[in-house]
Amino acid sequence: MKTQELIKFLNSLSPRKIAIIGHKNADPDAICSMYALSYFLKNLHKDAEISIIAENVNKVSEKIISELNLTVESTLTFKPEIIILVDANNLVQIGKIKEHLPSNTPIIVIDHHISHPETDKISQFKIIDEKATSSSEIIYKILRDTTLKIEPKIALSLLIGILYDTRRFTIISNETFSIVLNLLKAGANYEKALDLLRTTMDRSEKLARLKAAQRATIHKIGDWIIVTSHVSAYEASACRAFIDLGADAAFVAAEKEDEIRISARATQEFFEKTGINLAKVMEKVGHVIGGVGGGHPTAAGANGTKNAQEGIKEALKILEKEIAKLS
Repeated sequence: MKTQELIKFLNSLSPRKIAIIGHKNADPDAICSMYALSYFLKNLHKDAEISIIAENVNKVSEKIISELNLTVESTLTFKPEIIILVDANNLVQIGKIKEHLPSNTPIIVIDHHISHPETDKISQFKIIDEKATSSSEIIYKILRDTTLKIEPKIALSLLIGILYDTRRFTIISNETFSIVLNLLKAGANYEKALDLLRTTMDRSEKLARLKAAQRATIHKIGDWIIVTSHVSAYEASACRAFIDLGADAAFVAAEKEDEIRISARATQEFFEKTGINLAKVMEKVGHVIGGVGGGHPTAAGANGTKNAQEGIKEALKILEKEIAKLS
């Protein structure tokens, strides 16, 4: 972990105004890792004004923000002296906030997704750990490498972020378990973390899943079952539903007036046996839909402005080509 290099870089700038920015529709890992990072920064630069910013947050995050008594701004209203992107590695992911970023402001990227080609172009310093299960895990390592005590509230937030992105420990490593144990020792309440992540699926999400199923197309590529569909919202939820129903991989597009989102999910078995990394697939899909894509080997997405169906076709074409190589 490049903690000491990060501290040296921050100290060289002595920032008085810091903007910590997460991706649009910020999930609990983004919110919790940004909050824990703000704790680190407040102790490093005590007089600095630090703001946590995200254009919209998801339903689960709203509950966590309320419980932790956090302030999350929806837009950038001041001129920061440094910008830190957390759980995001390109500017498209932060939505309309990118339109308000001042030019020539140093950008730090802290993320656990597969690095995007734009990452090196926009960042003056970066910590990218693709092996980390969450951005919260990366922030924990930063705190661990300092003499700063992890307070119970910070430990709780990091535990929440890890639980969310590991899908309650279904994607895990020995190191992650070790980190969780240390967070529990620092005062994190496991039952409370689980409770904060519990939500009841609302009517609109249920309808989105059912409509996605109604509109689904099943593709048989080799020995694999691939499902595609489209909805107006909750595309990631619809993807997860298809995997639960038995699909090996799923791609669901959501179209709005000025935005296209395509979510992709696959089983661990599909990734291990085919070697197809959805992050790489969606990076190419991002170009087709006039935006960017990325993520993880079994969970990825792309945001753009056009050609939703062409984006789905591109994903299928890539899968057909890669699976054909295996026969």
